[in-house]
Amino acid sequence: TGQYLRSRLHLFGIDLNSQEYNQNAAREGVRLGLATVDLQNASDSIALELCTLLIPWDWMQWLTKLRTTSTMGSSFEKPHKLQKISSMGNGFTFELETIVFYAITRAVCEFRQLSWDRVLVYGDDIVCPNEAYETLHYVFEYFGFTINQSKSYWTGHFRESCGRHFFRDVEVTPIYQKKLVTSPEEVIRFHNRIVRWSRRTYGDPWYFEEAL
Repeated sequence: TGQYLRSRLHLFGIDLNSQEYNQNAAREGVRLGLATVDLQNASDSIALELCTLLIPWDWMQWLTKLRTTSTMGSSFEKPHKLQKISSMGNGFTFELETIVFYAITRAVCEFRQLSWDRVLVYGDDIVCPNEAYETLHYVFEYFGFTINQSKSYWTGHFRESCGRHFFRDVEVTPIYQKKLVTSPEEVIRFHNRIVRWSRRTYGDPWYFEEAL
């Protein structure tokens, strides 16, 4: 199911096999007047009822057969009915959330009479015209989604999408070292991160050779 949805998205210029389209749009975002938008807990916020409004009935019948309708947990005395259509890891959630967010973003652009040819969506990473941001913010909240305002940019000189950060058109993505370097394997990973960052930032992979 996920692969089929992915192939259909490709017909509309959305390629879920590559993050480069969103990343390149973020690089050009300031110059082209594009906003980069990020959502919080996006895949867990797609309500079943919303999907019935957006998705053809025959497809909803199929997706409903593939979803988990309830869950059990230590805090529940009886099965807890799920209102979200699915969660990450079920085989089609990533593709489905991309379709939902693309449909909403494109509809907002059409409503605002803005060009939607530069609308890009990769999961919950969204690129759209700056002018669409405020309306998009309202519509997303109406449908139960929350925009992560600390990771969404529509003014100023900074943009970020799919893990790549740009100030104007210069990449400023930092090194992500999320754990202490306490093993030979982690030393190698940390070393390689610095080498890649040095090459990208200074054009010289051995800019920090002495430190390395």
